[in-house]
Amino acid sequence: MNKKIKKILPWLVILYPTLTLLSTSLSESLLFIGLGLYLYLIFTKQMKFEYPPFFIPILFYIFFSILSAFFSYIPSVSLVDMKEVFLYLSIPFVYTVLKNNREFLSKISDLFFYFIILSSGFSAYQFVRLTVKHSGSPRATGFEGHYMTQAGIMMILAIYSLTIILEKKDYKNYKLELLFILSSFTLILTLTRSAWFGFFLSLVFILFKKKPVSILLIPLFAIFLYLLSPASVQNRIKSLTNIKDITFQERIIMIKKGFKMIKAKPFFGVGPNMVRSAYTVPRYRVAKKEKLNPHLHNNFIQIWAERGSFAFLSWLWFILLVFIKLLKIKNDTPLALYKWVAVFILIGFLGAGLFEYNFGDSEIKLLLLFFISIPFIGETNEHGKNIKKI
Repeated sequence: MNKKIKKILPWLVILYPTLTLLSTSLSESLLFIGLGLYLYLIFTKQMKFEYPPFFIPILFYIFFSILSAFFSYIPSVSLVDMKEVFLYLSIPFVYTVLKNNREFLSKISDLFFYFIILSSGFSAYQFVRLTVKHSGSPRATGFEGHYMTQAGIMMILAIYSLTIILEKKDYKNYKLELLFILSSFTLILTLTRSAWFGFFLSLVFILFKKKPVSILLIPLFAIFLYLLSPASVQNRIKSLTNIKDITFQERIIMIKKGFKMIKAKPFFGVGPNMVRSAYTVPRYRVAKKEKLNPHLHNNFIQIWAERGSFAFLSWLWFILLVFIKLLKIKNDTPLALYKWVAVFILIGFLGAGLFEYNFGDSEIKLLLLFFISIPFIGETNEHGKNIKKI
């Protein structure tokens, strides 16, 4: 029985992140099944509880988030939101299981490739249908609940596939190349500027590492892409330079409101999942007309205002520690390739997170935690055997 569980676990580890393209509920169901089996093996002492170094600041973040929930405007609402704690258990889950099953890493890109065919195909259908019917903005959501979620996932996959292609110089791997093309294409169809920014920010670092002079090609690529894009995409790109754009003005209001919340409740914030309720509180008003928003569209401001300074500093510690530890991994180690995948995905995530609270999106958060956990697996398995480069 226990041997069967150990054989099932690595499949669950690689299926839950890849299935985010098709079904969030199925993906998270597989994760929770995997966590249940994993914890069973831990408690029966048949598997060690191991974790990468950045899991420590995550534990502090969880602790101060729970404290914030107790000091919330409405503790019952905030405490319900703390179910997100289980998502962070994916870190030791991925780390421990893949540490002794590294051969499964080679299956990840294949699964992403097969699933993205369905996701991008459905996104293209949505975009065309909405464009033809002129029924609002034709923003593709794929199988996700929101276009921003779809955009964040596509951004991560585009960075993932491009990094592997360039780092491995694997220019004849048609699956990875198609994965990059389809994810980039679908990212465009979401019309999500924050994810576009995150991707291009990451692209600057990817190309600079490869060949610094090649970053000069980015403006030419952007112009070429603009000229080939449909009117809806071109209009969205034009709005990037329009400071009078409604969404631009709304984000300025959100930042001001966020700092008012921080000033009013600096230690524990307004409480998890309480920004929407606090948004209408008179003391936080900054403009005569304000559109109600569920969050502040910025990771830094949102976490600080929502959970307070202690949780915010823990989150910053987590981000900085991931960067520091990743960059310390030697380039001749078996998983050095995934070191750069993780670094560039984190850069893209943070770039997009300047304009969107993507750390609050469970699908994007799970993918981020999955990819930044892989490089820390190490060079040997529990039997001390060296693992060949993947």
